[in-house]
Amino acid sequence: WKFNENTGEIKKLQVVKDHKSFVLSLQKLSNDMFISSSHDETIIVWKWNEQTQEITNVQTLSNNNGRIYSLLKLTNSTFLSCTSEKQIDVWNFDENGTFTKIESLIGHTSSIYCLLKISDRMFLSGSDDKTIGVWKKNEDSFRKVKSLEEHTDSVGTLMNWTTNLFCSGSADKNINVWFADRDEIRLIDTLKSHTNTIMTLHKVSDTAFLSGSYDNSIKIWVWVEEKGNIVNCQTFNGHSNPVCCLLMLDESMFISGSDDDSIKQWDFETEVIKCY
Repeated sequence: WKFNENTGEIKKLQVVKDHKSFVLSLQKLSNDMFISSSHDETIIVWKWNEQTQEITNVQTLSNNNGRIYSLLKLTNSTFLSCTSEKQIDVWNFDENGTFTKIESLIGHTSSIYCLLKISDRMFLSGSDDKTIGVWKKNEDSFRKVKSLEEHTDSVGTLMNWTTNLFCSGSADKNINVWFADRDEIRLIDTLKSHTNTIMTLHKVSDTAFLSGSYDNSIKIWVWVEEKGNIVNCQTFNGHSNPVCCLLMLDESMFISGSDDDSIKQWDFETEVIKCY
């Protein structure tokens, strides 16, 4: 798709069907390169050609080890993928201009759904085994150094909130807020307002974030300095099925995508203002 700033129109440029099943994750690597992962157990590296206005499949990485749920760019030359078979793979861009798997990390007992970068040498993984894995790089390889076990069901989404805070969403209906630095990770709050699985989390600012749930609702959470805690200050109801993804458009407006086949545009002070 391409957005025309003059007309405000969005034009479809190309449809690519190289994956053999539905796509689960997209990750930008550079201004002209991104990757996609799929239920078909492959990762495809795509390159954008500015002259032809097309993307080309330049490499297909076969995992052969389960569905690839999420992708994470770790450095300019390294990305991670996580699978339904309890594995995290580390991929490196080599001197020949191709990606090669350099390491497979085992540390969970069930499917791994999401990944979150803390630094170039530290990342987190959320799993169906109800835990969050903390991984650190020791010399040239990663190892799991801690398991966060405060959730009581699968962990499906992770979000960086501020420099030292991150959030996790779970099928236990709760959002956990964590403090993290180099030597310490601790739970500082558990937010209980949704009535079903937390599907997605999205940062609004350093004092606010959004959550979308299987209960069909969207909530905005705000840090209230006077009270010293985080409160749900507004709930958006309008979808008829689970809310799968969220994106901020500007300081007061966001969009949501749902399993009800719709995209809705919202304002923090009003109801739905546009539906697609």
